[in-house]
Amino acid sequence: RLEAVFEGASVQLDLPERRLRLAQAESASGARYAGEGIVFWTKGSDQALLERDGEQVECQRVEGRSPWAEARERGIGFRAVGNEPGWAAEVAMGEAPAMRLQLDYGQRVLDFPLALPLTEENGGPGFRGEVGGTVGELRIRRGECIDGMSGERFGASAEVFVDGTRYAAGCGHYLFEFE
Repeated sequence: RLEAVFEGASVQLDLPERRLRLAQAESASGARYAGEGIVFWTKGSDQALLERDGEQVECQRVEGRSPWAEARERGIGFRAVGNEPGWAAEVAMGEAPAMRLQLDYGQRVLDFPLALPLTEENGGPGFRGEVGGTVGELRIRRGECIDGMSGERFGASAEVFVDGTRYAAGCGHYLFEFE
């Protein structure tokens, strides 16, 4: 899911893994925007085509915001999703970030006001939080991850554990790159 905001002769694309601005480029038909290895064409007011890394994805207009763009605007540094049962994990920015785990298709939400870093020695990299006697862990590994249901490509794989029980593996993106 992506967001496109058109501003004069450019478009700001909010992709799950990053935000970028593309300048309008020459096109035989429709509006075409290109830059940074990405091409975005609009087809009327409800359809578009995104091309990156040699792959083309047809896009259709939908109501609602991209959860990736919303997370980035809230200062979330990493976001991941998993399937069967559906879950989402978000970790804020900073040295002592908050972590939220939405489990079982959103039926259970765990907010950890303080998530401590996991090192490789204790299952990381990732984060661990504890609240009310419940322990949550998010383990992250950089490298391509492909969602088994949607085929979408992500920049990291992720695993969620709650009180030692592992949820199905998932995929995620760092929403801000770190130097």
